[in-house]
Amino acid sequence: MKIWWASVLLHDNKIKFWHVSPYRYVSVDDYYKDFMCNGETRNSAVDNPRYSVETTAFIEREEITRDLIFDILAPRWFNQWKLVEGYKGSRPYPEKVVSTKRPSRSKYIKGAAITSIDDVMNHDYIYYNHKVYHKGWFCSWPVRIMKQYIENHRIFSVIKKEIKEES
Repeated sequence: MKIWWASVLLHDNKIKFWHVSPYRYVSVDDYYKDFMCNGETRNSAVDNPRYSVETTAFIEREEITRDLIFDILAPRWFNQWKLVEGYKGSRPYPEKVVSTKRPSRSKYIKGAAITSIDDVMNHDYIYYNHKVYHKGWFCSWPVRIMKQYIENHRIFSVIKKEIKEES
């Protein structure tokens, strides 16, 4: 049994940053990496009553899988808030729920191995563990984990496929 925490940093009751992870985010300070990834400082948010943090827990078990939590349950919980104006990053929920299936990333293929954290930050998407991840996800990974993935050659750049039109 594993607990997954869904957390949001709200600004004027709108989503500024969000996470689904085994770690519980309980204060504005927990979002310091998100501010850095967006080129902002958290100083204006600390002790500002316009910012708040909300969390909920999902317990992974046989009938509630990780995929169900990430693809359906957490996005439904996030959907109670709108996004801040000028929101950057991957969306916590789809604009319109058309299907419960994860969107296809088949337009990308695995590229060259990434060799440094600086190199990671130059990409909007990376390839890890047979999946394509957006910057909104991998910027929240702890630096130690990112360093291990790079040293073990587990993170790769992605290459957009050329789509040929049939005549």
